[in-house]
Amino acid sequence: MFTRLVTILKKHPDGIKEHDLLKQLELENSENTENSGFDELRSTYDLFQRHFLLFHSLYRLKDALLRYQCYCLDIHCLNIRLGPYYNPHTTLPALYDPLRDYYLNLNHLHHTSKGDVNDLIQQFWQHYKNQANYNGNKHSALKQLGLDHTANKLTIKKRFNQLRSQHHPDHGGNPEHFQQIEQAGKTLLNIYK
Repeated sequence: MFTRLVTILKKHPDGIKEHDLLKQLELENSENTENSGFDELRSTYDLFQRHFLLFHSLYRLKDALLRYQCYCLDIHCLNIRLGPYYNPHTTLPALYDPLRDYYLNLNHLHHTSKGDVNDLIQQFWQHYKNQANYNGNKHSALKQLGLDHTANKLTIKKRFNQLRSQHHPDHGGNPEHFQQIEQAGKTLLNIYK
């Protein structure tokens, strides 16, 4: 497996995406079988297992390449790249890599159920949705106060107080507009705690 990975990675000096690397590996396998099945609809659990095994192999390969002082392997979400060897211990202090520990421990693969994978995916999409709502609310609130994304907490507070005073119903302001300003200010002050 290591030889196959190195061969593919050498063909992509700028790096390769995980999906493309998996496709290349499946393509090589399909030469020995009738159909690789890569284009078939896969279950999320099957995709998790394939992803996990690929990253397990990549981290093992990375350790082997460093041990034999051949190459350095950069493993990132969207780019896996084989580069020239350098001694990382002489150039930088060793950094703890929790992903390395996770993928090298096969218990994580064996003890992760289909339900766990589905829960992780649901959590991801919920976080994504929350982030989109957060960004939308923040943008709307800034716009309501007449500010842009560069505004800091002090600027927001100052502008919020200025608009509250200017549009307060006791000073002849529109109550609905005042409530919009209040909501925008509270939203932003919660974000910039």
